[in-house]
Amino acid sequence: MKTETLKISSVPVNSNLCTGCSACASVCPAKAIKMSVDSEGFYVPVFNQELCTNCKLCTKVCPIISCHFNKAAPEALAVMIKDEKERLSCSSGGVVSALSRHIIDNGGYVCGCITQNFEIYHEIISKDNFYLFDRLKGSKYVQSDLRDVFVRIKQLLRNGKVVLFVGSGCQVAGLKNFLIKPYSNLITVDFICHGVPSPKFLKGYVDHLRQVHYAATNFSTRDKVEGWQSYHEFCLYDENGDTLFRENGKDNVYISSFLANLVNRHSCGNCKFTKVQRVSDITVGDFWKIRKFNKKFDDRKGTSLVLCNSDAGQKILDETRHLYSLFEPVPIDFAKAVQPHLSKPARENANRGAVFDLMNNQKDYLSFLNKKIFKVGILTFHFLNDFGSVLIAYAMQEVLKSIGYAPEIINYIGKEVQHKENYASFRKDFLNISPQVNNFDELCVLQKKFKKIIVGSNQVWRYFDQNVYMMKFATGLRNLIAYGASFGKESYTSMDTEDAKRLLKRFSSISVREPTGLKICKEQFNLPALRVIDPTLLLNAQAYQRIIDNSDVVNIEKEYIGYSFSKRNREYGLQILNILRDYHEGKLVVKNLQLNHDNQKENTVGGWLYYIQNSNCVITDSLHAVIFAILFKKIFWCLISSSTESSPLLSLLKLLKLTDRIIWTKSDFNSDFIESRIDYDSVYKILSKEREKALCYLNNSLSQEVSELT
Repeated sequence: MKTETLKISSVPVNSNLCTGCSACASVCPAKAIKMSVDSEGFYVPVFNQELCTNCKLCTKVCPIISCHFNKAAPEALAVMIKDEKERLSCSSGGVVSALSRHIIDNGGYVCGCITQNFEIYHEIISKDNFYLFDRLKGSKYVQSDLRDVFVRIKQLLRNGKVVLFVGSGCQVAGLKNFLIKPYSNLITVDFICHGVPSPKFLKGYVDHLRQVHYAATNFSTRDKVEGWQSYHEFCLYDENGDTLFRENGKDNVYISSFLANLVNRHSCGNCKFTKVQRVSDITVGDFWKIRKFNKKFDDRKGTSLVLCNSDAGQKILDETRHLYSLFEPVPIDFAKAVQPHLSKPARENANRGAVFDLMNNQKDYLSFLNKKIFKVGILTFHFLNDFGSVLIAYAMQEVLKSIGYAPEIINYIGKEVQHKENYASFRKDFLNISPQVNNFDELCVLQKKFKKIIVGSNQVWRYFDQNVYMMKFATGLRNLIAYGASFGKESYTSMDTEDAKRLLKRFSSISVREPTGLKICKEQFNLPALRVIDPTLLLNAQAYQRIIDNSDVVNIEKEYIGYSFSKRNREYGLQILNILRDYHEGKLVVKNLQLNHDNQKENTVGGWLYYIQNSNCVITDSLHAVIFAILFKKIFWCLISSSTESSPLLSLLKLLKLTDRIIWTKSDFNSDFIESRIDYDSVYKILSKEREKALCYLNNSLSQEVSELT
């Protein structure tokens, strides 16, 4: 087959492009180059200029400077081996295992990556050390140490021995360049590669796990215990092969960091070997989405995608044809569609540098990764058409961001809601929302993407389906947290108390918004709880400015009184408003905060905030209108719809010592009352302590380890 040559002009190769293939160190006759480990734990060539004879063999064999690719389009195949037991012990369809056994059975040698005592390195296996054969199996998801295998392979080839080399594309390219000339008795196999994580990162992670699982002597990153499709599992084993630790890849920080390109080698983000034209004779990988190609080809035990890249590859596949139960051609475009790294590399994550900085400075990089990788789900009433509900969702989201987490609003719509344009546009522009789910079963599926889920704030334990808001749908390893959840009543009567108690016991921590919530948790559920402020109060006024700045609002030229009343208090509220307006002799106009500038339609969220921010004063019976009056340090008065302890507005005013802002009767609303001012210095001292308490609660709750929900 014809070949094409890739040339890169940089000499010596930039360290960010070096793949650590060891070709330069292996070929150097003066031993002026040795492979070492850099600060990130990757293998790199180190030059000793005093020993260098300037022969330039190192640049001649560097696969980044010059590399030969097979030019002809490869033939793609769906393959699985007949030996089912053998296939189950392999990562996918068992092709490499079949090829390796064939080579060794016929007196040849196989060089591939093995693991031993958490060391990952390439070893040459033959009949003489066949006991190591099983260690060749399975994906390792870490960069292997090639040691001196290139030199040893060259000697075997010169002695006429057949050698099968299995490695990443860059390792195959390095070996071929090191050999300088082709050998007909060499067969190369590369795998479709997502990138190689740092051995230092693996060691650090394993050391972390071995603090508990101290008997561990080996690990794996792929098995089929849960089936081939749930292929990512990080496992630790003892010397007898018994499993000490097993975690699904979606929940595992090592696997997820690798897949998110947070700990891979620099060069992987610009890999030259992620294309259909290959450097090897055969390319192997998992045939994901095989069912879309042909349902009959998927028995859920593993199918390999194989690219035959050369005549040598075709020859050995023909020789081993009798070992396969499936050997079907596949269109190359379909192969590219199911394996994206046949077209492009996995681009480097923007947080990669921060991870290695923390690692090298012996900081807690695992906590950092947990925050960056695993999203925190927020379950609240974000879908309701009112300012408070959408701003609660926004505040919870922004607070979690501020303490380093990646939040996502769980887009559960539990009932038919007519989405109003002003709220829908706010959600689209300012909330990070999951795909919409409409029922319990869909929630059960969606929850799998979150390791930690926060429910609240608002009256989430009063309305709607309590199985949802007490998170009956959550299963597996999860951390359930309640922030500022409200029962909305003096006692709990929404569902069977024992059933509710069982669900709430699964929470790692519970906080409530009103004092009545503390009483219910203690007396009805026998559960500890903490009282915290509404999440909108955890942000300062500046945090809401971007909402205002991105809203189309019209300024009111005169000073105005902002007002907002519920239907229950509207008539009485307007009477109080007239008293205030008369007191100011008509110098202040009035502005309904709920409506836009021309009072024609409901206000936008940004418009509502803007009119509170720029008002002369505010009269309202709305909890969140009061909250934002406090955040913007406005003079306000409020009407209380309910004087019970379950009233969120009354409990907030008591907490902040602002009950003197309540208009109990019209006769109370006299000139002294109107002229009274608010000591915001005192209010903010209390608020500062409450913020500190709430943030401490969130940090402590989120830092807790996930546990198996029952």
